[in-house]
Amino acid sequence: MDGDLDEITRAELIEREPCPWCGAPPGSVCRANSGVVAVDHHTGLYGKIPTLKSGPAIRIPAARGPGRTWQPGPEPGLDPELLARAGDRIGYARVSSKGQDLAG
Repeated sequence: MDGDLDEITRAELIEREPCPWCGAPPGSVCRANSGVVAVDHHTGLYGKIPTLKSGPAIRIPAARGPGRTWQPGPEPGLDPELLARAGDRIGYARVSSKGQDLAG
């Protein structure tokens, strides 16, 4: 784990992704089965972030209210640099059927 990142910065990095375990949307902390804010972020979530992948469980900061009733957080803003990218192409592929004319 990167020692330069403080508790809130780590939480913000983790919370940019939806949680695959509890279904918390981006911008929200993980929730426990009981409907309260979890104490730790779920492993499947912070495992996606290279700087946080190896290391101990990452606790939810006290400012995020672990143990209190879970409420969805604000959706994270989009990075203007990502919006400025141009030239990316997204393609698709399809499977042709046996009887299809491929001449066209």
